[in-house]
Amino acid sequence: EARFELDRYDRRETLVIDPVIKYSTYFGSVRDDRTQAVATDSTGATYLGGSTATGGVSWGFVSKVNPGGTAVVYNVFFGSGVCDAAARGIAVDSLNNAIVTGFYVQQDTAGACNVKQVYGAKINPAGNAFVYQVVWGGGQDYGNAVGLDSAGNAYFTGATHGDFPTTAGVIFPS
Repeated sequence: EARFELDRYDRRETLVIDPVIKYSTYFGSVRDDRTQAVATDSTGATYLGGSTATGGVSWGFVSKVNPGGTAVVYNVFFGSGVCDAAARGIAVDSLNNAIVTGFYVQQDTAGACNVKQVYGAKINPAGNAFVYQVVWGGGQDYGNAVGLDSAGNAYFTGATHGDFPTTAGVIFPS
């Protein structure tokens, strides 16, 4: 899906929208790969987030593609290998750290993969280390998007089935 925002123009004339494609490529493996988030940095590099399934379990991933679309700079995976994980939102800060959100499923007391929580992480510019990883929430929660402010703070949004902890004084505490 694509949308275009237009300035005023003469509607009696034919409107031609002729976008330029910088590059187009395939990305992934023979597994069930799903990209659910995309962001770019100031150099034009592209960051993709999603999930890849192997052995019946989905791993979350973040991949960085160079500005020309000719090479993968890095692939970072997260998950336990026991329960599912996925990236669903991504942003890039002014220092080219990738901040990702999604979900991380953990085992319940019976050993079943039933505890889905919000996942948040910050990956350094080289893609070789996590600055932080955090999992929080109730039992059926996930992150959908992440936004950044000028101070580098990350703001995560998502969905809950009502057991997500809230702070005092909020509009709707349940």
